[in-house]
Amino acid sequence: GYIEKNKLLEVDGNFLKSMGASDTEKKVRMILSKAYGGVLFVDEAYALTQSGDAAGKQAIATLIKEMEDNRDKLIVIFAGYSNEMKQMLDTNPGFRSRIKDYIEFPDYDNDDLFAIAKSMFKEKGFSLLGDSSDNFIKRIDNEKLSPAWGNARTVRNIVEESIDNHAINY
Repeated sequence: GYIEKNKLLEVDGNFLKSMGASDTEKKVRMILSKAYGGVLFVDEAYALTQSGDAAGKQAIATLIKEMEDNRDKLIVIFAGYSNEMKQMLDTNPGFRSRIKDYIEFPDYDNDDLFAIAKSMFKEKGFSLLGDSSDNFIKRIDNEKLSPAWGNARTVRNIVEESIDNHAINY
């Protein structure tokens, strides 16, 4: 009952920007019009503001205006890391007043991450033995300190690295 059509258009924040501000406005309006009746999902939305360029500012201004003027035609979901998203929302006072709901997804805990790793290894025909759980948790605890920490994405990278190392040592 929230959307007219079973339609989802996914883009990332950088995709909404063009070379110039006027081109960006046209691009954002075109993308929004394609999402009418459904959902526009903007992944890594904070990329709109990270460079501080005119195209990003124009994309945000256009999004905010269109979200207000056409609020009955579509749902816009902005996704990204919490701190970066908070910074993005602070760049324009119109953002917070037009976004009704905020959903924060907590990071997976170590048991969840190990279960994800086991599943990924199994999909690739490998199984974990011995003290793999302890070693994995130590590695994850170190990875969590990195600014590049990415939850299940980091797990996938560890799994791929492990398989590569296995191939070299096999």
